[in-house]
Amino acid sequence: MRRGRDPLVWSAAALILLTFGLPFAKPLFAALFPQLERPLYQADPFWLLLLQHLAWSPPPALPPRASGLVRRFL
Repeated sequence: MRRGRDPLVWSAAALILLTFGLPFAKPLFAALFPQLERPLYQADPFWLLLLQHLAWSPPPALPPRASGLVRRFL
């Protein structure tokens, strides 16, 4: 399978784009939800939340060593 057609590459790229790009979408969410004071989560950065989720619920395909490495950084 060619690299450009691999779903893993596209999924990883989308996850990275959304993780680091979502804070810049605040005006979009403010327009979509004008009744909310804070339409976007602002307490912690999204990359930190992603790391915490990966540490607590690693995918089944992730070897135990990799999940231990993620937990070590938190």
